[in-house]
Amino acid sequence: MAAQKGNWRLRTSMDSSTIVEMNRLLGKGHVEHIRMTPFRWCLHILSPLEVNLKLLKIMVYRWVGHDVSFRVSQQFVPFTIFDVFMSTGLEKGGLDILFMNQ
Repeated sequence: MAAQKGNWRLRTSMDSSTIVEMNRLLGKGHVEHIRMTPFRWCLHILSPLEVNLKLLKIMVYRWVGHDVSFRVSQQFVPFTIFDVFMSTGLEKGGLDILFMNQ
């Protein structure tokens, strides 16, 4: 008997409208402070984010964790933080803050 692939569903919940609203209320001092934190990328969210769930499901299915890559055909395509920056249009910048070395 052939093995059957199990049916699975991908549930995601993402509401970025709160970040959009908060960004509208920030003063210059707040923005300067946030730019020095790991959350600086939130300042670039000017409208609610949309997610293509069909694409996300395929990408999750093809993820190879131990190689930190996606399986595409017979090859592994590595995935780095720079890929996230490029795909979201964010730039790698700001100050690195070491929280553990105080």
